[in-house]
Amino acid sequence: MNEKVPWPVKIGLSFGSLCENTTYYLFYTYFLYYLTNIAGINPAVAGIICSVAVVWDGVIDPFIGYLSDNSKNPKGRRIPLIKNGAIGLGIAMIMLFFPHNLTGVSQIIYYVFMVILYWTCYSFIVIPWTALGSELTDNYGERNKILMTICIFALPFIAVANSGPMWVQEWLKPIGYTEAQCWLVTAVFGAVLVVAGAIIVNISCKGREAAHKTKDDLTETMTLNGVMKTYANLLKLKQYRIILINGLFFMAACTLCTVMIVYVLKYNVGMDEGEIGTFWIIFSVFTAVGAPFTSWFANRTDKKTSYIMFCAIMTICYIIYYFTGMRTPMHAYVFAALFSFGTAGFWIMYYSMLADNTQLYEFVYGKKREGAIMSLSSFAITTGGAFATFIAGSLLEFVGYRADGPMTESVLKGILGTATLVPAGMLVIAIISLSSYKLNKKEFNALKIALELKRQNEEYSTELFAKAL
Repeated sequence: MNEKVPWPVKIGLSFGSLCENTTYYLFYTYFLYYLTNIAGINPAVAGIICSVAVVWDGVIDPFIGYLSDNSKNPKGRRIPLIKNGAIGLGIAMIMLFFPHNLTGVSQIIYYVFMVILYWTCYSFIVIPWTALGSELTDNYGERNKILMTICIFALPFIAVANSGPMWVQEWLKPIGYTEAQCWLVTAVFGAVLVVAGAIIVNISCKGREAAHKTKDDLTETMTLNGVMKTYANLLKLKQYRIILINGLFFMAACTLCTVMIVYVLKYNVGMDEGEIGTFWIIFSVFTAVGAPFTSWFANRTDKKTSYIMFCAIMTICYIIYYFTGMRTPMHAYVFAALFSFGTAGFWIMYYSMLADNTQLYEFVYGKKREGAIMSLSSFAITTGGAFATFIAGSLLEFVGYRADGPMTESVLKGILGTATLVPAGMLVIAIISLSSYKLNKKEFNALKIALELKRQNEEYSTELFAKAL
């Protein structure tokens, strides 16, 4: 399995980020803003709506991951889940932004139900998709290339998800569309992209997963005891626990900034929809620049060093901007460029390190569990995201933010601090947690050799990667 993955397959797999990033960034960048400014919901309640739904997503992720690993569907373990999830997600996306006349408790119940459906379908796509990518090869450098390709191809989709809603309003408001109608148009367009992404993944990767099924995968049935045993075993792996903790705090930091930045750009900087759209275009362009450099640097050093360096850049950026302020569009555009480098480092290195842990799990327990590994990590990062959205709504309420209220100096300072200083503290914890990670390039290559010998019932040594165990 130490093989090169053809570029058409890498590129086709990368279109899964149409499903992932369109969904992820549309929700995290704008949905709290949509609830407070369009639906008119109290900021604290809006934060709870977002966080409860994302917590639900984290709870079901382990079951979806286990199902993905043990499905007996003759058409494949991963791809059928991706296709069905995309259809459901497209419907949920439209309904989430569909204008209605509900108010009070019924309005809250509607949004809670819709975001639960939204994130459930998201998990049915993303967990099998990330697992599919990790099982295509166990080559250390090739995995970096796969993640780099996904990251680069994801950038136009991230740009569309982040800047698209602003451009839709910029274009449609002058011809009579209301802001709520603009959001519905955005959701319909996003749903089309999600379904298209799933179709392309299906075409490019069809049949490639079947070769990696094991006898255990084909005979094991899904039971609650089996699910709990798999995840209990995973949590016994120290290197994997480190990745989970890091992912939780990094995602909490990144999500909090992403959720709050639209408030900063609109109120602190005074940018209009077109300028906010430009902010996200710059973010995407500089992420494209950072992604190849991240992969190149990691292949010449190791993933941990590369990841920590980019996280440190992001942390310093947050701290500087809290104390200097963000007053002009140019300040915001520079922030977008710096913010992008840390994001590129996370999406490439985090998932690549997760993929490396699939070999560690197989070495210890004798089974392939790519879906379980990805789903438990998804639980960690969605928990971080849920915590961030709750914090965002609570701090907006604490600083006195109201969509139709006065933007006093204290409110503006509170918005900026929530978007910068609080995430900086979370990133420091993420960096510290990763400092003890031991499954680097040398250890991983030694692990692969030992694993292959173990598969063949031959003698092997764990001396070179003992610390990773």
